[in-house]
Amino acid sequence: VVAPERVDDQLQAALDGLRERASDVYLHLDLDVLDPSVGRVNEYAAEGGLTGEQVARAIAAIGERFRIRAAAVTAYDPTIDTDGKIPEVAFRLMSGIAAAAQARAQVPA
Repeated sequence: VVAPERVDDQLQAALDGLRERASDVYLHLDLDVLDPSVGRVNEYAAEGGLTGEQVARAIAAIGERFRIRAAAVTAYDPTIDTDGKIPEVAFRLMSGIAAAAQARAQVPA
C-alpha cells in the first residue's frame, strides 16, 4: 500500500518488492483514485487523490515490471461528472494500460 501523497517516491520500491513474488498482474483501476481537480468520477471522489499523470506513470511502472494479464477501469458515474472531463482522462489511462500490456506481452517471462 502506498499513500497518495507518497506515490511519487515510494511506488517504484513497492512494485520492486511485489515483483519478487509475482510476474503477472490483474490491474484494477478505480477512477475515484483521481483527485477531484482532475474531474469528479463519482460521489466518493476525495481531495488528496492522484493526478492523471501520476496514475499514468504508475501504469507504466507496473507494465515495466509485470505482465498485465487483465485489467478493469471502474467507478465512473457520468451523472457526477458534470464537467465531462473524465472520459478523456479515462481513455488516456486505458490506452496506457493497453500499451503497457502489449509491450510486456512480447517479453518472455
